[in-house]
Amino acid sequence: MDVTTLAVGLITAGGTLGGAMFNEFASQKRERRADQQRVQERDDRVQQARRDLYARLNTTARAYRVAA
Repeated sequence: MDVTTLAVGLITAGGTLGGAMFNEFASQKRERRADQQRVQERDDRVQQARRDLYARLNTTARAYRVAA
């Protein structure tokens, strides 16, 4: 067996495995980013709901004070 043939085979196998590992790593990173974005969007919706609730509470309290 020629040393060059062996080297080419090893480099090819290494490149194939390295590419697969890189794709898996990139995929996991995209999933984590998407999960973080979903959590952030949910937190933003919860925060907006609280703001809306406090605004209604404040409006009602003012109306009550005016009526009193």
